[in-house]
Amino acid sequence: MVSKFKPKQFKHVLAAVDDSPQGQFALSFAIHQAKEDHAKLTILSVLEED
Repeated sequence: MVSKFKPKQFKHVLAAVDDSPQGQFALSFAIHQAKEDHAKLTILSVLEED
């Protein structure tokens, strides 16, 4: 049986990141996904103040 499932392709990827390890991972993933889908990439840098 042949699957007719077509993976979702994004047109625009928005990544909100900070300097945490999770933020860096999210940025890396967003870059990869944008390249894979030939999508626009917008990066939002989050700065936390104490």
